[in-house]
Amino acid sequence: MVEILDESRIRERNEITVPIRVREFLKIIPGDLIRWELNNTGCIVVCKVITRKVNNRYCKNEGGVGENGAKDSD
Repeated sequence: MVEILDESRIRERNEITVPIRVREFLKIIPGDLIRWELNNTGCIVVCKVITRKVNNRYCKNEGGVGENGAKDSD
């Protein structure tokens, strides 16, 4: 059995809205990414893209910049 959450209409500029029930189910907010996947049975699945913040600071002795601003050596 399939539960239909809602329907969307494609606008003239090929834009669609994500229905409220789908946004609530996926817990998405404006600015979030969603992915459209084609599964093995030929169905299209919409998923929330989970991203993680990456800390781009380097620790000393890991090839980054040391406390004095000079690049750490091996």
